Amino acid sequence: MSSWQEQVAEAHAEVVNDIKGKFKQFSGGPSVFEGIKAFCAAVNWSEKWIIGLLAIQLILFIIVIAFRKKPVFQASVFFSSVAIIFNAERINSLAARHWQTFATQNYFQSHGTFTSALLSAPLLLTMFTVLINYLMEMVLLMVEMKRKELVYKARQRGKSGGKTAPTRETHGSNKKKLIDSKMD
Repeated sequence: MSSWQEQVAEAHAEVVNDIKGKFKQFSGGPSVFEGIKAFCAAVNWSEKWIIGLLAIQLILFIIVIAFRKKPVFQASVFFSSVAIIFNAERINSLAARHWQTFATQNYFQSHGTFTSALLSAPLLLTMFTVLINYLMEMVLLMVEMKRKELVYKARQRGKSGGKTAPTRETHGSNKKKLIDSKMD
């Protein structure tokens, strides 16, 4: 390699190492995987209220899937979830004040990681499922409407003896011809 190519390669390596160093400096904390691992280790998963909360979330998710053809039910679940998530900060502060009555340790810190992970995140997943269900229903309705439109147009062509149904432009010109012929 020539000297200028070596200099460019060295400069590139220096820039990459500098970027890596700055990234480590700004991130400052553990990686996402390490954070999840630490969170899972810190929680006592055998507490009855945690098992109950997770069971309720799972049952709600299964019910949403089972009642996917009931739009009123889906909407009520969606907006109830919105209300709960909207009030998650209040729920977290209330639980932080009274944690001794139902938990063995205080999971409810001021930034609400525990409440977000065990209450809000599953509800967001359920809400996302409701939205996907609404999108699927919308697509099915659009396909059904297009089929009905095509059947209607085919019937119109059949009634006109194989001719296409008159459009606005031809229909308007036929009216004008009729009016002109009556005036003569």
